[in-house]
This record gives sequence, C-alpha cells and structure tokens, in this order.
Amino acid sequence: MRVAFCGRENFVADIRSKVDLIEILVFLAQKERRVVCYCGKDGWLNGFAADCVNKVKNKYKNITCVLVIPYVNGRQAKKFSESGLYDETIRLGAKDLSRLTANGCEKWMIEQSDLVIALGGAAKACAYAEKRKKIVLRL
Repeated sequence: MRVAFCGRENFVADIRSKVDLIEILVFLAQKERRVVCYCGKDGWLNGFAADCVNKVKNKYKNITCVLVIPYVNGRQAKKFSESGLYDETIRLGAKDLSRLTANGCEKWMIEQSDLVIALGGAAKACAYAEKRKKIVLRL
C-alpha cells in the first residue's frame, strides 16, 4: 500500500487530527504487508504527517516514510534526509515532472499512491486523486 499526504501548506494540526491519522496508519500497518508513505517538504502538513508515520513506525516495522522533493539541489535533500523523519529521499527531476514545483511533486505522489490522505482542505489535490481513481480520505 502506498499512501500520499496532501493538504494546505498552512495546515494547523490539533490533537484530533493527530489521533485520527495515527489510527489510520496503525490500521494500514496491521492489514498491509508493506506501507510506504510519501511526504513532501512544504508546509507544516508534511512534517506533521512524517511525525505521525514515525510514531507508528516505532511499533510496526512494515511502514516507511519517504520524502519526495521536486528539486535537484543536493544540499536541500541532505538537510531533510538528515532530519531523521525519513527512511528514504526521492528527488524528482525534470524528466519526472513537467515543472519542478511543489504542485507537480504532489501530483507525482498522488499518481504513485493507492490511498490519498487529505488534511485541512486540498480540494484540487482531492479532485485530481479522484480523477485518477485513487481512494481519498479527508481528515
């Protein structure tokens, strides 16, 4: 199972959203052989999602957190990789995206995923995911 997170850049987490997301991730970790979670680097949302994945990863070793960034800057990739939140970093280049933007990166993550979890909005991303026949959960 591959999971992509999307939402507003200015997403503000509360305890309810954290509990809900952790419960969903625990459920997936219990039911699936492997769970790969794609996170971008922009906004509070992705750090929040990566933190929740890591809390679940402490108990379930079949879940991983992958940082997906739309930049070819090696120093930036290293900075995020060394944060300790991510198991792997995917750096998308021009051949992967029509434009090297955060929006293009989000579309790439949605296309790779089986499930999209939307936090705090993300109407355009949800519409794109539904058009691509992805399962969308809105929290």
